[in-house]
Amino acid sequence: NYITGDTGETSSEFRNRRDKTMEAPSQGFDESLQSQLLNLDNVTQAKVYDNRSDVTVNNIPPHTVWTIVEGGNPADIGRTIYNNVPPGIPMKGQQVVEVPKINGLSENVYYDLPRPINLYIKATIQNFTQFPLDEVNIKQNLAKQTYEIRERAETSNITTILKNAVGDSGNPYNVEISQDNVSWAENLIPTGLDEYFVITPDNIALEVISNNG
Repeated sequence: NYITGDTGETSSEFRNRRDKTMEAPSQGFDESLQSQLLNLDNVTQAKVYDNRSDVTVNNIPPHTVWTIVEGGNPADIGRTIYNNVPPGIPMKGQQVVEVPKINGLSENVYYDLPRPINLYIKATIQNFTQFPLDEVNIKQNLAKQTYEIRERAETSNITTILKNAVGDSGNPYNVEISQDNVSWAENLIPTGLDEYFVITPDNIALEVISNNG
């Protein structure tokens, strides 16, 4: 499991995130690395995958560590990875940080940035009033929903957000989500291990049904 904070988190939110990362005892270097990365300044997301098998799994080569980090200072990230990953273990990633060693030499450390994936949403809203609903505001409220790396998106949560935005003025239903705007479902998880969902107003389609049908 992993815990992240939103970009621009408050001091209390940062403390909560830090406390949560310290709650679970580390059982391996990958868990310790992930916890330490989340505690770095301005790091908002982190996920560490450790393929200890003899075959490639989910595009991670055998006996390889794959670290995904959003935000933070590359030098701090590189040093933290170097301090935690045992010598000789390969690292997957396109981001390269040259970490100085005590002996005067240096070693390259590799990691990747998480990839945002659009989440498409469509929903019907029954308007209980005689006035038009503020669809712009409704979409903006829904777009505030954030997801972590590999976090599942569920229509139940989205329905709740829509209802909170509409209030007593209406009722949302027939909520569906999609990764490609073609195939629709009630819950989805990003395909890639380094992906996370993002919602933008342009990717939200609302059908408002008037009180008179």
